[in-house]
Amino acid sequence: MIFFFSVLLGTFAAFDSFDDSIHFDVVWGDPINDFSSDKAQIKMRTANNEEYICQLPKPVEREVTVVGSTTSSARDIIGLLEREKACSYRVDSYWIYEVCHGNYVKQFHEERDPKDRKILLKQQYFLGNITAQSYPEISEVEGNIPTLNHAGALRPYYSVKYTEGTPCDLLPGTKRETTVFYLCM
Repeated sequence: MIFFFSVLLGTFAAFDSFDDSIHFDVVWGDPINDFSSDKAQIKMRTANNEEYICQLPKPVEREVTVVGSTTSSARDIIGLLEREKACSYRVDSYWIYEVCHGNYVKQFHEERDPKDRKILLKQQYFLGNITAQSYPEISEVEGNIPTLNHAGALRPYYSVKYTEGTPCDLLPGTKRETTVFYLCM
């Protein structure tokens, strides 16, 4: 019996002791200022009959650009993304692709440093940059709109070619380039 107790005590002693030295602070905000009359309030109940007040900010009036009018071209619509300096991302299993419209296309891989958990950029390739020759010279007025088969349907598209990227490892002396297709869905 004494042997069993000492083995059992030794097993429990091997576990780390409870450590509450890491504290978390949740700041909910100021209830007087956050719950103001300039927000729309909705009372909601959970399945357990707990009542919550949800607030939504009132919409802000701002200038709306009409897209899709008969006078808007595909180039005009893409120009909105470029003026806003918008970027789109696609996260694959290893690579992250970044398209900064009207600027560049980049492919990169990030990992976290195991010591301090900071993000480290491991690999990065620019797949192309915007140039004066990036935009097609297609006359949409003449009805010469190209189409692309996507999900079994022909879709009109507008393409932008990004060139002069990072040098290609597989083809020495050439730089990476990418074409981005904007499809009408």
